[in-house]
Amino acid sequence: MMYTYSKVGNTETLSNKIQSEIEKSILQKKFIPGDKLPTEKEMCEMFGVSRTALREALQMLSIQGLITIRKGSGIYVSEYNSSHAIKPMSRYLEMNLDSELIIQVVEVRKMFEPQIAWMAARNRNEADVKFLEKNLSDLKKSDALDSAYQGEIDQNFHLRICEATKNPIIALQMDPIFRLMPRIRTIVYSTVDNALSEAVDFHQKIFDAIQDQDAEGAREAMMGHLAVAEEHSYKILNQ
Repeated sequence: MMYTYSKVGNTETLSNKIQSEIEKSILQKKFIPGDKLPTEKEMCEMFGVSRTALREALQMLSIQGLITIRKGSGIYVSEYNSSHAIKPMSRYLEMNLDSELIIQVVEVRKMFEPQIAWMAARNRNEADVKFLEKNLSDLKKSDALDSAYQGEIDQNFHLRICEATKNPIIALQMDPIFRLMPRIRTIVYSTVDNALSEAVDFHQKIFDAIQDQDAEGAREAMMGHLAVAEEHSYKILNQ
């Protein structure tokens, strides 16, 4: 049986109401990724609205990544992937990055990352170990003045630890925070003289524990790493 929409009332802006109804039908799996939605003409008749109001709603759904509008073909439900969730949060954090947010980020990391490291040590595979080993080598060999590149290495180190847990929700949750690392690292290195050497030391301890599948050692090493990161954050705030 074909799914249909009902006429919308006047209690909300028409385009917002249409957007909400189509979104609901997708979330309720009335349409699944790859399905073709009814045509514009059909939906205008179902909702009892003009094509202008419908197109405004479709444009918003397209921006959200829920649908894909293919000219000459139709309107399709998109494959919704992690990037659709990560990008808005990442953009929010980047737009509000200041010394206070850096401290707040460390507070969140202290809540989650020690347990993440513990879980990674238990569940990591050889590919994870090789990646982290190469990452650590890259950090040790990096140009001391290239803080942006070091931030990327740092970001990839911590994200791979999340992936090593084998729970994809963990990486999804932490990815927006780790995307700040290149910018934060640039700020930290311009303020704290020994930041790079301390990062190398703690990354080595974390790596060794994960490689040895020492879950408690990985947790403790991550706690130490983040305690130092918190100290650096307060130095930035005080300046």
